Amino acid sequence: MDEVEVRRASTKQAKVIAKLNDYVHQMHVEAVPSFFKKKTLQEANEIFERILAIENAYAFIAWHKKTPVGYTLCFVQYREETPFTYARRFIVIDQISVNPQWSGKGIGRSLFNAILEVAEQHQIKEIDATTWSFNESARAFFETCGFKPQLKRLSLSLIE
Repeated sequence: MDEVEVRRASTKQAKVIAKLNDYVHQMHVEAVPSFFKKKTLQEANEIFERILAIENAYAFIAWHKKTPVGYTLCFVQYREETPFTYARRFIVIDQISVNPQWSGKGIGRSLFNAILEVAEQHQIKEIDATTWSFNESARAFFETCGFKPQLKRLSLSLIE
């Protein structure tokens, strides 16, 4: 297999990310249709343009030659100290998606390595990631990257 290159995305590449988002978003729509909405490529493009312009947002696209095969989106966060918690600087992985045809080829790990570089640049020692309980492949991926369960969020739907 040829080398895959991971590069930071700019606002000009919002449409590329919007298209790559289709794979994972469709899975979410199918699993939790009461929460996730179907969207158009144009709607997703507009949202990603706004997100990519945020100062603390970092998006990376994995490219095989000139073909985008995956992306990740993360945010550098800071929480001030409170009487209950210490101050905290950390990264939140908001999204990660790999074209299913490229699954299992190290693309996710390459994208995660780009996030690790952001952590190093900002001298951040913690990275958080969340995944829906139905997305076992995402949970397994994060565990292979060294993530450990920290918080379990429960939900009760009162809609019948």
